[in-house]
Amino acid sequence: MLRPGESVVAELGDLHRFMAWPGPILTDSGGFQVFSLSDLNKIDDDGVTFKSHIDGSMHHLDPERSMAVQNALGPTS
Repeated sequence: MLRPGESVVAELGDLHRFMAWPGPILTDSGGFQVFSLSDLNKIDDDGVTFKSHIDGSMHHLDPERSMAVQNALGPTS
């Protein structure tokens, strides 16, 4: 989601084209990062708001946004 960003990957086609890999690809919905970087986030009923480890910018991730990112990455294409 943050680097290189789902829009960059989507513009190139999908993860398969970005990585030049024809095989299966597993992606993560963000759950691991939410719990492993717990000092950088705040969880509420709407999702999680977290501080980027890259540049300190704030981001909100809810289930809909998580799925939108996964769809833009196209791991099953």
